[in-house]
Amino acid sequence: MTRDPVYSIESVLTVHETAQLLRVSQRTIRRWIADGRLPASRLTNRVIRIYYHDIVALMDSCRIALDDGEQLHSYEMNTVGIDASDFES
Repeated sequence: MTRDPVYSIESVLTVHETAQLLRVSQRTIRRWIADGRLPASRLTNRVIRIYYHDIVALMDSCRIALDDGEQLHSYEMNTVGIDASDFES
């Protein structure tokens, strides 16, 4: 049984590690970087690194407020059966 890695706020992750952490595809991570949603550092043409604190900031920006004041991440909406259009004005 493998254990999930533990990251500190100073950790630097690869695109692959970031995708695994957020449970999305590497293509999604690369799209978020290209769109400017997720800051990253391109060390060479093929080497990209992402600071863990930038991943946390992205997750915080995706929180959705519920009526009872509880916070729900947008990535959790499908898990609990909430449609994003429920929150649009």
